[in-house]
Amino acid sequence: MGRGYMGKILRINLTEDRITIENLDMRLAKKFLGGVGLASCILYKEVPPKTNPLGEENKLLFFTGPVTGTRIPTGRYVVVFKSPLTSILGWSSSAGHWGPELKFAGYDGLIVEGISPRPVYLWIDDDFVELRSAKNIWGTSTSETQSRIRKELGDEEIRVAAIGRAGEKLVRFASIINDEGRAAGRCGAGAVMGHKRLKAIAVRGTRDVEVADFDRVVQLMDEIYRIWKSEPFARSLTLYGTAAVTSFTSGIAAFPTRNFQSGFFPEWEKLSGPTLSKTLLVKKSGCFGCLIACGRISRIKSGPYKGMVVWGPEYEHINTLGAGCGNPDLQTVSICHQLVNEYGMDGITCGRVISFAMECYEKGILKREDADGLDLSWGNSETIIELVKKIGEREGIGDLLAEGSRIAAQRIGRGAEKYAMQTKGLEYAGYEPRGMKGMALTYAVGNRGGCHITTGMLYLDMGTMTWMYPVDSPLDPQVLDLEKVKAEVALERRYTVVESSVLCKFFAGIVFTPELMASILSAVTGWEIDAPEMDRIGERIWTLQRMYNVEAGISRKDDTLPERFFTEKLPNGFSQGQVIDRKTFDEMLDEYYRMVGWDENGVPTKEKVKELGLEELVRTRVT
Repeated sequence: MGRGYMGKILRINLTEDRITIENLDMRLAKKFLGGVGLASCILYKEVPPKTNPLGEENKLLFFTGPVTGTRIPTGRYVVVFKSPLTSILGWSSSAGHWGPELKFAGYDGLIVEGISPRPVYLWIDDDFVELRSAKNIWGTSTSETQSRIRKELGDEEIRVAAIGRAGEKLVRFASIINDEGRAAGRCGAGAVMGHKRLKAIAVRGTRDVEVADFDRVVQLMDEIYRIWKSEPFARSLTLYGTAAVTSFTSGIAAFPTRNFQSGFFPEWEKLSGPTLSKTLLVKKSGCFGCLIACGRISRIKSGPYKGMVVWGPEYEHINTLGAGCGNPDLQTVSICHQLVNEYGMDGITCGRVISFAMECYEKGILKREDADGLDLSWGNSETIIELVKKIGEREGIGDLLAEGSRIAAQRIGRGAEKYAMQTKGLEYAGYEPRGMKGMALTYAVGNRGGCHITTGMLYLDMGTMTWMYPVDSPLDPQVLDLEKVKAEVALERRYTVVESSVLCKFFAGIVFTPELMASILSAVTGWEIDAPEMDRIGERIWTLQRMYNVEAGISRKDDTLPERFFTEKLPNGFSQGQVIDRKTFDEMLDEYYRMVGWDENGVPTKEKVKELGLEELVRTRVT
């Protein structure tokens, strides 16, 4: 067995109340590593692509990777499932301490299947595993769930991953919250967990993770520390957290404003990292083994929520619940950030469905009576807070918005689809693709939908450095060309390896070169992995995910963007007048398909499938 692995997978069948332990298939581990890679492979084999995401056949696969729990800075885990928001392969990763704790308990992964007849939570204490009644915690917030479980089990150090009321009520973008403020946020894992009536997973572990070459790992840590100390963007994250990104995107007018009507928010400085530090910040926080400590803990200073402790706010919520809704009030953003955590919701999608509703209101598609009497005008702080709560409770208009912007727009009709800012059902994060044109391709071809972190293109488009794709000089954010396509292909492979290892994309994506990443994997596992082989592993995983999605109905028609980005020019700021040229976009999409070995309709070719050693798994239409 390769080092870096515990060698066991825990399988929980909720329908039959059955717990089994399986040996890790090391042949598959060598091909897919762990994390999103190995979990995607298992999902491909066990969950048919046409499965109802909120049906009994769907599964939740919680996986660590070979690097999780080692001295290399990482505290992440990945959960993979068929998404109730997008109806394709979904996954989300979370930081903190829960992932390493699962590994310390002796497990590389956890597969949850079936549906419990009653609310339960899972308790893992090394070799002791049991399902316990969650009757008394069903209906509680994520933080209250953690508190009660720790009290019941008599240990304040137990790590808990839980859903809140949004997951119980099947909000399609419900998340899983661990360690109080860390979220497996995107694609609706919390809704799948809620449908299975699994309230939480509590873990305590005491084992060590062995690596193949400990001395080499220590040497690599020294190299990582040296690069981190010299990298300005990494240092800015330490100083200001992810809120530091606000100044970068605002500077190039790629800070989505009023549901992407603009890329420049005149009051952006009120939402910036320095403003957060001067006003609401209490202290910094970091994940397991982290050098950056980009997390923030804040406190509300006034109003009805005075004294509320906030785990954040993070950049994405600053955009989606701030500028995205025309809201310059950082305190309102922070309140909403904590509310989405307590309800257990993806703050990116939550903010975007609110801004979608606000634009529909502005355009006369939604009336005040459609919104429970709420004034949906841009920047209305009270309305934004109230809508977060209504969505979390599926109450009134919140029941509609809890479906996500794509489904909500279809149900509203009357042209509302035009204002749903999403691809494949997944709403966009805080990066305007007309001002950061590499992101246009990233959003369009992402295997989980309009995702910003399947690659590190956002760093290149912001003019910062990503060592995963070194360039001699900054790339022009307002250009979509072959260089951006090459970067997209290379970065999606390397970032897939990062999320299969499992490492932090903020950290590894900024300070790791491909060669350093390969050296880390070799030192941990004992396998000889060089940079080309690492890229091949990433390509194999990426292609397998596309194969799953093709079977679920995805094709070239879905690898696109909302019409707004092709027809409406940005009105102000550095990127004023920018729009995505449709002809160029289509040409670059053709180039992308050619580079990754897919046909003109976005289907992996037989030759590519065979080249990557996927023919034994294939059941999809290949050309």
